[in-house]
Amino acid sequence: MKAKRVVLIGWDAADWKVIDQLIERGHMPTLEGMMKKGVRGNLSTLEPVLSPMLWTSIATGKYADKHGIHGFTEPDHEAGIVRPISSTSRKSRAFWNILTNQGKKTNVFSWWPSNPAEPIDGIMVSNLYQRANKPLKKGWPMNVGTVHPSELTDHFKSVRIHPDELTEEHILPFLPEAAKIDQEKDKRLGALSKIIADAATVHSASTWALEHTEWDLTAIYHDAIDHACHAFMKLRAPKLPGVPEDLFEIYKDAVDGMYRFHDMMLERTLKLVGPDTNVILISDHGFQSDHMRPLSLPKEPAGPAAEHRKHGIICCFGPDFNEGQTIYGSSILDITPTLLTLFGLPIGEDMDGTPLLQAFKTPPTVKTISSWEHVDGHFGEHSKDFKVSKEEAQQAVKQLVELGYVDDLGEDMAKAMLNTDIELKYNLSKVYLSTSRSQQALELLEEVNKLKEEFRFQIRIVDCLKRLNRFDESLEMLATIERQDSENKKTRSISLARADVFKAKGDYNEALKVLINMQNEIGNVPSILKSLGDCYLSLERWKDAVKVYSICLTIDAHDASAYKAIASAYLNLKEFEKAIEAALTATELFYQFPSAHYILGQALAGLGEFEMAARSFEVVLKMRPAYSAASIALENLYQNNEINRDKLFDNVHVEKGDAKQVQSKPSKSLDKSSDAKSFKGRKLGQMVVVSGLPRSGTSLMMQMLAAGGMEIYQDNQRKPDENNPKGFFEHDNIKALMKGNQWQREAKGKALKVVSPLVRFLSPAYSYKVIVMKRDIIEIVNSQHKMLVRARKSDADSYPIRMEETLKKQYNGAINWMKNQPNFEVMEIDFTEAVNNPKKTSEQVADFLKQDLDRGKMAASSDKSLYRNRN
Repeated sequence: MKAKRVVLIGWDAADWKVIDQLIERGHMPTLEGMMKKGVRGNLSTLEPVLSPMLWTSIATGKYADKHGIHGFTEPDHEAGIVRPISSTSRKSRAFWNILTNQGKKTNVFSWWPSNPAEPIDGIMVSNLYQRANKPLKKGWPMNVGTVHPSELTDHFKSVRIHPDELTEEHILPFLPEAAKIDQEKDKRLGALSKIIADAATVHSASTWALEHTEWDLTAIYHDAIDHACHAFMKLRAPKLPGVPEDLFEIYKDAVDGMYRFHDMMLERTLKLVGPDTNVILISDHGFQSDHMRPLSLPKEPAGPAAEHRKHGIICCFGPDFNEGQTIYGSSILDITPTLLTLFGLPIGEDMDGTPLLQAFKTPPTVKTISSWEHVDGHFGEHSKDFKVSKEEAQQAVKQLVELGYVDDLGEDMAKAMLNTDIELKYNLSKVYLSTSRSQQALELLEEVNKLKEEFRFQIRIVDCLKRLNRFDESLEMLATIERQDSENKKTRSISLARADVFKAKGDYNEALKVLINMQNEIGNVPSILKSLGDCYLSLERWKDAVKVYSICLTIDAHDASAYKAIASAYLNLKEFEKAIEAALTATELFYQFPSAHYILGQALAGLGEFEMAARSFEVVLKMRPAYSAASIALENLYQNNEINRDKLFDNVHVEKGDAKQVQSKPSKSLDKSSDAKSFKGRKLGQMVVVSGLPRSGTSLMMQMLAAGGMEIYQDNQRKPDENNPKGFFEHDNIKALMKGNQWQREAKGKALKVVSPLVRFLSPAYSYKVIVMKRDIIEIVNSQHKMLVRARKSDADSYPIRMEETLKKQYNGAINWMKNQPNFEVMEIDFTEAVNNPKKTSEQVADFLKQDLDRGKMAASSDKSLYRNRN
């Protein structure tokens, strides 16, 4: 692969849930264009969800126990202070060090943590560069070490934007009602100004470098979306209970405005880099944006992380990437291996990630070496004896406190150092727990609990003991915690943990008693429901399990674990098609899910789809080689059925090299395992979908299909009226598609009406013939407006002129998305033509659907008199 330039852009906390909503409204056209010409997918995060740890894992391809960044600050026992985590704290080489070693010029902006800037071949502007924590009139100095090379310091100092320099023209796009804010009492406007200025400063610096310097890779990190979400997401629509109406009206657009601002910055960046550059846009995690937003946060240093979702975003665009596809199974650990592969460089075998091969247009050769830590030469690193001065470290910590990243350390520095050390070990214990290293996690947790006894440490000790099969000790620990909880504030967590221990022991009836009692007292809380469902699965009460996990999906329709559990229940009920549907949905939501792929393989085998079942079992073993059940099932398939192993997978060539021989060019030689692809081919059935914007003629088309003899999926809840005298042909399940699509098995073989904004939420387990109704936008606006006037929801004298452009973007976005889906066949029908020439339209539709429809009755059902809103 010939190396091309690469741009890596990080949007901390960016989430597809918000982005997709904004794209539907036409509010993020740049990212929409990237998605159409590139690939997109979810990006799995790691535990704990703390930015310095995550962005260092992104930069190294390694878990935190390897790279050494475990929090925001660290104790310096020699100097007797607490200092910020810095670039010198990192124990592993980052991609910019590797590229420097290989003669590539790299520009890095605001990466966390990158202070002090490292002496790489290129430009590094540290994560403290953009921060302004004092009024402009008091001066805005720049610390030594903020910029490399130092001769560019004055230039980058001059292009910063201070919050005090913003005017109402900068603020109003984010807060149209900003004039209503009482700034003496409400300080949120000042916080938003800082966030905007930070983002603008990073953009200003990075775009200058893109335009005026030579570079092979540019990496740009923005934390503005994360800060805006923590500050304003609770005030975004839909309005949460308890949010005052006046605050909601003022701040409801702040988060969306920040996303739109990032789309504008992305547009400028793409224009500067040109079409021959590979661009990767990522986030380290998502952010809860709907009914799943927590109403309160845990009272611990990492409490705000409870607002995060475990999936961030990835979008890859450029000459080496596929077009219009979705990729699965991506992790933040995979970014550095992918960058190295783009440059034809070897991946360290000590890296925990792998290159995202499914994103590439042509499978690249993957090269490996044992470790980049074993390679000699210049890597653009600080010398081993390099140290940030005590004064600079204290100033940097003060800035972190003022910006809200860490709590005030207080006057007692010895206590502050102890607390900092405790937090770092606690964070590392979470890394061990999330990677199934329970004994190592237990040792750290017991150590910190002796130093500072807290519930959060104790409850995780219980979890470790349970995982290590030390059940009696787990229960004893829970009893101790319960005695200490004199105010009964921890009752729910203690009860759930007790039920988990009973389940691990195999005492499911005892666990059920605890959980049913909790459900009766608290109600349908996801954590209780999931634990109940696990018990029912273990007790082989399959139907009860389906019932409970289906309730989970009404609360969170994107819960992959609930779909996996339902798939398991249906598999045991020998309802294989339902099992496949649920397992497919689970793997679409979260690809890196070996047990879901295993259930999918079993269900496929149950239907006699042995080759596809083998494919699924192979995927399981690629993800988890020690998954013995999958290994046995796969071997049985190969022994008892004629399956051509060689045709199942496309091999990716892998070369292995010697780290000691790596110099200015990539090494050669090796053979490693191939990339595996999951089951994507067989669908569970076909549906006919009639789509389009509301009032575009979808009911007319449904009426024609019904007249032609096609069965319609409808519930007749909404009766014919003046707007649709011949009926609406709709179902309430379809209106609730955003909440879940498990009802779709009822609609197999039928026609259903789905307005274009909801089409994305249809299950990927089916194939679709889609008839899209296209109508003059002005006619649609007129028709929608008159319908609202009749319902007394709009003024007859008003005309929503802004809706025309919005609806155009909605239509174009939906039709382009549908045409790019492998399980969608799409035909557009002009509404005016359907009314004026129904015979021709009936012929076109019947031919497209390849169904034996009564074309004469279809044409006769069209009523020209109902074409009332002509342009």
